[in-house]
Amino acid sequence: LNLRNTVAAALSLVVTMISLAVVYVTLEAHLVAALQIMVYAGAIVVVFLFVVMLLNLRRDEFPRPRQRLTKAAGAILAVGIAAAFLQLVAKALPTVRGAIIRIRLEDLA
Repeated sequence: LNLRNTVAAALSLVVTMISLAVVYVTLEAHLVAALQIMVYAGAIVVVFLFVVMLLNLRRDEFPRPRQRLTKAAGAILAVGIAAAFLQLVAKALPTVRGAIIRIRLEDLA
């Protein structure tokens, strides 16, 4: 990413650190994920934003047409990702009939 707005760059850094914490959670390293969020996404980014606001580097703004295009692309991407996630969740969840049959077979054994 090449962001001229430093606050937007800091927020994208936060999103990156949180996604790295999600990777740690999927690897079942919950302590490392919590430390990742607290130390990096919390403390370091807060210090970075403090320095940015102290130096008042927020001069560059996105032009209006680019903002609209970016927001529209982000909304379409979010809807697509949400639809794919819901399909994966629907396939992964067991049906109610299967759960009832499993309980009955376990009771018999």
